[in-house]
Amino acid sequence: MAAAACGLVAVLAGCSTGAPDEPSANPRSTTPATKPAVLRVPKPEPDLKTLVVAKPHRGNGVIGTFKATKAPLWLAIDCQGPGDLKLLMPGIGSFEIPCTQGRVNSTLNQIDVKKSRTLTPRIQAPHAVQWSVRVQQ
Repeated sequence: MAAAACGLVAVLAGCSTGAPDEPSANPRSTTPATKPAVLRVPKPEPDLKTLVVAKPHRGNGVIGTFKATKAPLWLAIDCQGPGDLKLLMPGIGSFEIPCTQGRVNSTLNQIDVKKSRTLTPRIQAPHAVQWSVRVQQ
């Protein structure tokens, strides 16, 4: 009877009966599941006018067509996924941005526009890479 009482006390009070620890069927605390980062359109920079927004997209795509004046152009680009994306600005140039699986990478890039023009930038990226863009001036 004393052994049974000690066993009951061990269960209720958490004392040891000499047996090795075993996983509990009812843990006292749990760790919340980690949610993957959610990709959204980058927030606008204050005092700049938004020219075009590209909502979240996977793989290759066109950001949109817009008229840029002779002034700095700001491209806010968010991406996530395994691989890099390449921004192509016909008549101006291109650059690559690294993206990461499970985390949103945010970049803000300035491009000096030398003369007013209509632009249609494109993104080249693997299908596993998701991206969104806001262009401001």
